[in-house]
Amino acid sequence: MDKLHKERLQRFLIVSISILAILFSSVFVSLYAYPFIIALLISMLLNPIVSIMEQKWKIHRGAATIIVIFGFFAANVMFAYILLKRFIHELTLLAKHLPAYLKNIYDLLYDLETRYAPALKQWFNRFGQWEAEGELSEMAVQKLREYLTMFVEKSVVFMSQSISSFTYTMIVLCFIMLAAYFMTKDYPNMKSLFARFIPERVKLFFARVLKHFKQSFVAVIKAQLSIAFLTAILSFIGLRFFKVEHSLVISAALFFVDLIPYVGIGIVFLPWLLYSFFQKQYVFTVELSLLYGMLVIIRQIIEPRLLAKNLGIHPLATIIILFLSIEFFGAFGVFLTPLILIVISSLYHAKVIQLISRYIKDGVI
Repeated sequence: MDKLHKERLQRFLIVSISILAILFSSVFVSLYAYPFIIALLISMLLNPIVSIMEQKWKIHRGAATIIVIFGFFAANVMFAYILLKRFIHELTLLAKHLPAYLKNIYDLLYDLETRYAPALKQWFNRFGQWEAEGELSEMAVQKLREYLTMFVEKSVVFMSQSISSFTYTMIVLCFIMLAAYFMTKDYPNMKSLFARFIPERVKLFFARVLKHFKQSFVAVIKAQLSIAFLTAILSFIGLRFFKVEHSLVISAALFFVDLIPYVGIGIVFLPWLLYSFFQKQYVFTVELSLLYGMLVIIRQIIEPRLLAKNLGIHPLATIIILFLSIEFFGAFGVFLTPLILIVISSLYHAKVIQLISRYIKDGVI
């Protein structure tokens, strides 16, 4: 290996080790200092509101910070309480009506089995022995009963653990509130203090990265709005074509549901499909399934391209990142993909990747 390639390999190893060290240290710090990281994010979010109250309404910054922090935490606690109360209510109803639901499902499956199982057995016996013993409907309901029971049990355990760790949660929440208060109150002083000690070149570098991060974030929001709007339009056309009542209201609801992170239109369509099926509205179930399937396929085709267009990343790279995220993080990788795309887009457009490449190749920054 000649001297040039040896130096490039050394610089590549330096960059790789530095990136790994940053990632590991970030994870380590996040595990132990997460209350202060959350407080910093809250402070960055609430600082513009406090500044407006201080400058335009002439309220003392300390008092404005107390008002905003209290309102923010009170609203979040109220929302969490309502959500938890609703969840417990729905869980209680599920446990109460579970036997009736299972009986309806069993009756439906048994009816289908008595109609089609003999023909299936005869078809399978052409190629080999029919291995299923007992009623398939009973086996399916038994499995469903096990899964639902496990879901209820785990939900109860989770809520019990949350209640038992209430003291610890309140202590962490107090630390977050106090840290968020002092960070928001002294945000301008902290900003000027950091600006005083950070070199100008580093400040310009981080300002450029932050600028492109904001642009990429806005681009993702625009892409999500476009996808939700397209979904609503196609849903309205499909529902009108199948002569569904209240098509406009349902389409508007789908638009707003699609804007909720990690929820999507499935939360509307899947229960609707199950309800229609169990009500023996088979034609409508097929129509609804076709509409839902079409929407899912179109979203899978358009979403990577739309994200790529708004973020400035090639669609193939977007699909590769999505695949790798799912491989490494499982189903959670789907949720991480937009954040990873935003970070990569920010680093690319801020020319961080180009700077690293130039350093590895030529040894200059």
